[in-house]
Amino acid sequence: MNRKWTAMMMILLISLGMLAGCSDATTPSQYVGTWKVSRAARNGEEYDAREFSDIIMILSKGGSATITIDGNNQPATWEQTREGVDVTFGGGAVWRMSGLSPTLRMVIEDGENRIDLTFRKEQ
Repeated sequence: MNRKWTAMMMILLISLGMLAGCSDATTPSQYVGTWKVSRAARNGEEYDAREFSDIIMILSKGGSATITIDGNNQPATWEQTREGVDVTFGGGAVWRMSGLSPTLRMVIEDGENRIDLTFRKEQ
């Protein structure tokens, strides 16, 4: 993934830190596993998901998670919500994802851009 996309993703992660999650205490096994980007769009324009192959999300039993972006591992936690999953990073940034396994969708809007990523669980 090019540096512009990486920088945009990191800025958006930080800006999402103000979001609060609505969740229950369970971490169902349907979400446990490794997730990779299978679809990507920005402002309605589709991109080759292979450009995002360096974004990997691992959801583990017990609510722990690891997000890897450009080879940098970030510890996180996750929990099930009514809509899907919330993944929370250090500093409070939240990826709010909707859907049921084997796909989760995340839409991030920052005023100028709308980034739409679909993650697929690896088998």
